Amino acid sequence: MYRLAFAGEWASVAELGEYTGAEIDAKDGFIHLSTKAQCQLTAQMYFKDADKLQAWTIDTSLLSGVSTVHPAPPLGSAATRASADAPLELRWEPAPERPEDDFFPHVYGSVPKSAIVKQSNLPLGADGVPTFPEGTFQEE
Repeated sequence: MYRLAFAGEWASVAELGEYTGAEIDAKDGFIHLSTKAQCQLTAQMYFKDADKLQAWTIDTSLLSGVSTVHPAPPLGSAATRASADAPLELRWEPAPERPEDDFFPHVYGSVPKSAIVKQSNLPLGADGVPTFPEGTFQEE
């Protein structure tokens, strides 16, 4: 899994020992992640002209106590809101503006620093869309 994040967000991760998400994550109630196949379109749709963007590789096997829900309840339903004392959950959910069968990984809880195993800088292409240099993605 991958998180597209701004390089400046890493300071908070280093200080807290975990990633609690950006403003959009707090608003939505979960941390947005993408699969390798979803990263390019996510970058095009949400990060055009975004300077100092990174792709963080997240090893989900290092998410202690995580439970996986697939498919998850409909996005926006009361069942999609995790309570503060809920265990860490990885849910596969549909996203607005995307095909109905394109499920995205969402983390309900925080991502421990130890699960972020790689940071890759994403330079901007001539069209302003972040590019993914060779070596960005882990071999599967």
